[in-house]
Amino acid sequence: MDFVTLISVLAGVVTIVGGIAGFLRYLHTRRRKVMSPHFLNLNLAGQHQQALESCQKALRKNPQDDLAYVNLSWALNALGRHQEALDASDQVITLKESAPAYTNRGWALQALKHYSQALQAHEKALALDPNFAPAYKGKGDDLFALGAWDQALAAYDYALLLDPGFAPVYRGKGDALQKQGRFQEAQQAYEKARQFER
Repeated sequence: MDFVTLISVLAGVVTIVGGIAGFLRYLHTRRRKVMSPHFLNLNLAGQHQQALESCQKALRKNPQDDLAYVNLSWALNALGRHQEALDASDQVITLKESAPAYTNRGWALQALKHYSQALQAHEKALALDPNFAPAYKGKGDDLFALGAWDQALAAYDYALLLDPGFAPVYRGKGDALQKQGRFQEAQQAYEKARQFER
């Protein structure tokens, strides 16, 4: 087989693999939409008060529902009820440790201005799931608040490797770049955030 034929075959394989990967992502998204609990879909849609009520209803039926507690914490954080979100995160962690539970705990601690503890929570989330982009975003925010802009930037960059469309990460990255005096790069990051927020 000559070099040109080999390249053509490899290009075809890459195209097929890319198509399969896209199809699998589509199926995974469809399955998640169909099978996800109602409160998760509400949180994803930004309807946090309704998600809160749905979580509370689910927890009355099953007080051991770890997914309901994770979403309860998410909804409470989004509604600005950070101490309650922290309590819900601690409750779910006693039931089942998970990256989302520790990430929500970290977000609540951030909002309460306990940045070192928030960083510990996000690092625990990453120890449980090193591919959980929201935990890297949280870690970046913690490091930013602690004045460690280089480290924050590295955390944001890793989050974007895992999830290139994660708009809030671009905002954090822009803020870190601005603190470093890298204004043109910061503007590019903010523009990316706007593109993905549309």
